Amino acid sequence: KTSASDEEIWKVWTDVSNWPQWDTPLEYATLNDGAIFENGAKGVLKSKGSPKSSFFIKDSDGASTYTLVSKLPGARLEILRSLVPSDDGTGVVFTHKVTFKGPLAGLFFRLFGPRFKAELPVAMNNIRCIAENRTTCN
Repeated sequence: KTSASDEEIWKVWTDVSNWPQWDTPLEYATLNDGAIFENGAKGVLKSKGSPKSSFFIKDSDGASTYTLVSKLPGARLEILRSLVPSDDGTGVVFTHKVTFKGPLAGLFFRLFGPRFKAELPVAMNNIRCIAENRTTCN
């Protein structure tokens, strides 16, 4: 949950070149030349110690949800990002749901699931801090 507006979270999520600010295992992320953040937009990202991988955006409504899809050998990684107003009306609840799909999904889950589980809370806190324009995060 954050006190930031949904527009501020969306701004952080769709600023692809700055993803490494909040997803610190990333070395870089970029949309292909001339692409804007919308359904079908394609890009490349690279995590530290891993080869670069391509991704594309699907199911974006342009304001509160989208899915990042990265193809893997025999599987694909899907990261659903969504935000909704908090029940108490004092902010926004934003989520990241990581799913592996396809014939080798179980293998990739075993290989990368623990890493996502450890890194995702840190990334979510970083997003919150950036969107709230904080100078320090804890």
